[in-house]
Parts: sequence; structure tokens; C-alpha cells
Amino acid sequence: MIYVQTHSTDPTWNLAVEEYCQKQLTQFDEIFMLWQNDNSIIVGRYQNMAREINIEAARRLNVKVVRRSTGGGTVYHDLGNLNFSYIVPCTNPEELNLKKLSQPIMKAMNSMGINAEISGRNDLTLNGKKISGTAQSLVKKRFLHHGTLLFDSNLNVLQEVLNVDQTKLVSKGISSVKSRVTNIKAELGLEMDIKEFWSGLKQGLDIVGEYKLSGEDINEIRKIQQEKYAAWDWNIGKEPPFAFKTEKRYTAGLLTLKYNVEKGQIKNCAVSGDFLGLADIGEFEAAIDGVSFEPEAVRKVLDNIDTAMYLGGITKDEFVDCMFGETVV
Repeated sequence: MIYVQTHSTDPTWNLAVEEYCQKQLTQFDEIFMLWQNDNSIIVGRYQNMAREINIEAARRLNVKVVRRSTGGGTVYHDLGNLNFSYIVPCTNPEELNLKKLSQPIMKAMNSMGINAEISGRNDLTLNGKKISGTAQSLVKKRFLHHGTLLFDSNLNVLQEVLNVDQTKLVSKGISSVKSRVTNIKAELGLEMDIKEFWSGLKQGLDIVGEYKLSGEDINEIRKIQQEKYAAWDWNIGKEPPFAFKTEKRYTAGLLTLKYNVEKGQIKNCAVSGDFLGLADIGEFEAAIDGVSFEPEAVRKVLDNIDTAMYLGGITKDEFVDCMFGETVV
């Protein structure tokens, strides 16, 4: 197999490189990649970000959120995490064996004395705990199998940014199954750092050469990055529809919000509660209809509204908090 390195920790770039390798580098039958992302949440293709992510925590901790092209669950990446991608030709998807596709990375770890095992169809476990989540896609008879390897990741941040209160919303998307996970380094008490782990894995793979991306390759990858993985339309606009109900009590009264989000925009918002508003709340609801489902976008609209007329003593910040913060429902 041929090895390709991304030379970046930007998730939008790395996912673009991976897609380019799958679709364009067809001169190579098998391609293997090892790569890292800075603090980021990588959302499955068919998932609702708001269902999978603690939005407030992700913003507070400056964790980037990017949607990938494969299905499956949401995962957290940081520089204690190593990702792998394995691209192979595929003419008949029914003949694919996901366990077999997980074997190269498992064998590479085994060669380092890390007794990883394949569990279920394609998960990798260590001492019965999950160390890798994987996903797949098939494009033009090219099959991508990729996954995470938890080596020394910050599991506290992982739990915080992915720990959404599931009573907060009703979703038509797919919900992640939270499995018991562990870090390889801590589980085995290893002294090596992640660079040594990376090097050891690479040595344990059947790599016959490395392909260095050309200037033309890089230009095409940059287009994919900018037009897809770094674009609002892909990350937010592709959201499956979902419905929210959030409720909080503030000094000025109870505020209840019910609304849908379609293609990343707020729709059919119903505002209720025991606050002392003066004007017709329907006017307020109409003002935020179609606004992007982002705190900054909602706050910008509220800056041009006399919220006291509609919400009494409930402030703009409290409205945004109720919509995007932790729920008490």
C-alpha cells in the first residue's frame, strides 16, 4: 500500500485530503493515511450537530465542529488522538469484510505489543474497552474505511463537548451510541508519546512507498476544503431536520421555546412563558424565522428588536441562553 501524509492538523484540510485520495488518486490500489486534528468534533454525515454536541461547551473550549462524508457517530479529536484512513478498490460492496479492513491497523498495534482486538463488526478494543470508532463510504468503486485511535486524548473534554442532554430535543437524525472508551497509553501504562506511537504504527504497516502531494494536488484539495468542509452549507445547511423544546426560568419569568431547525435555519418558533411582554409575540417569532441556528446570528437580530416590548424583563442574553445553553426541561 501507498502512504499519504496530510502535513496539517486542520480537520477541514485533512478531510479534504482524504476525499481527494479516495476520488482522484486511483492510480494506487491501496492508500493508507495517518493524521491528526487539533481540538475538533467530527460529526457523522447524517447526524444532527445539536443532538450530538454540547454547543455551549464546544464554543467555550474553542473546539471546531466539522461534518465528514461518512455515516456513523460523532467523535472528538485532539492531538492525543491519531486517525487512520484505508482506501481500497471495491467492485462489489457485499463482498467487503469490515473486520478484514480493520486488520492492518490492528496488526500494526499488535507488532508494538499493543494487544488490540476487533470487536463486533469493526470496532477496535483494548482490554474490553473501545479505543477506535470507524466509518465507511463507497465512491466510484473506491471504498474508504477510516477511524480514530484514542492514544492520549483528553477524555474529560470529550465527555464535556459530546454530553448533550438527550431530553432537550426530538431528532429525525441518528444518535450516537456512547461506548466505554479508554486511552491506549493510560490503559497499558506506556512511556511512549504519540509521535513514537505514530512511527511504530507506520513501521508495522505493509507500506511500499509514500506519495507526496503535488502542487496540482494541493490546489484541488484546497478547492474541496473551501467549497465543502470549511463551508457553512455543508456543515450546517446539510443538517437533518430536528425539533427543539427548551425551557428556563429567569428573574423576570419562565421562558419556553419550541422550534424546528431546517437546513440550519430556525423555523416555526413558538415563544411562551409567564414573562410580562406588551406587544404581540407573533411579531417577535416572525423576526427570528429563517435566521441561522447560531448564537451570533440570533443575537444580531435581537440587537435590532426592542425585546422588552415582547419579553418583558427577559433579556437578549437570556433568550440566547435559553435557545443554545443547557436545558432544565
